[in-house]
Amino acid sequence: MAAESAQNFEALEAQARALLDLFARAGYEPVAPSVLQPAGVFLDQIGEQVRGRTYVFTDLAGEELCLRPDLTVPVSRLYLERHPEADRAARYCYNGPAFRFQPLGQSRTHPREFRQAGIECFGAPDKESADVEVVLLAVEAVRSAGLREFWLRFGDIALFYALVDALGLPERWRLKLRHYFWRPPVFHNLLDRLAKGERPDGDGPASALAATLAGERPSVPGSWSRPISRHKAFRSPATAPWARSPSGCLTTPPIFAPTRCRKRWRR
Repeated sequence: MAAESAQNFEALEAQARALLDLFARAGYEPVAPSVLQPAGVFLDQIGEQVRGRTYVFTDLAGEELCLRPDLTVPVSRLYLERHPEADRAARYCYNGPAFRFQPLGQSRTHPREFRQAGIECFGAPDKESADVEVVLLAVEAVRSAGLREFWLRFGDIALFYALVDALGLPERWRLKLRHYFWRPPVFHNLLDRLAKGERPDGDGPASALAATLAGERPSVPGSWSRPISRHKAFRSPATAPWARSPSGCLTTPPIFAPTRCRKRWRR
């Protein structure tokens, strides 16, 4: 939320109180960390994108300080001041101003001073349940503020894996989504295919061939009716991009190759 004129100050304060009341009812303690923070903590610990937009200055005593560009680090410092061993569970909530330099100039969507509301959960014994709790409470808070259309962006890859596992997709698709997550163009192409209703052909010829090689009876009429024992499969180590079969051919996954294996050459 951008810092507003006195005309909207009361509305912002009312919204802040409503958010903090919501967080407090969920068991989060309201805290108000200092606006001035040691610059070294931010310059050493936060990402380059925020580091280059932090207002840093030196006071008359020679100490390097900054205007907080974010409230997560100050609240984390507060937790460590209260619990130096980080051995206690604690839940904090906050709502206050933060400051960031805007390279392209200040605007309503990119203000130099803005309000940030949020929650921080420390030391929870069940981390997965804590993640779910925080996400659900954040969604409730956003909706209570009047927003109906919004996006959620997660920084925890474990949440993505859990989501993929919960979708009920065939194993082949789950492996693809996990593997190509780090290649955005391919990953988004896979999502587009899923969004269009595409599913792997579980009863097609490829499935019948795999079942036959495994010694199972295929489900496709007219396909092989008995195992093909002369076809050999060679499994390459997961860490090696190339593996040699007994015949000297180089093989790569998929793991089976009927009758012959193709030679691959590297220059």
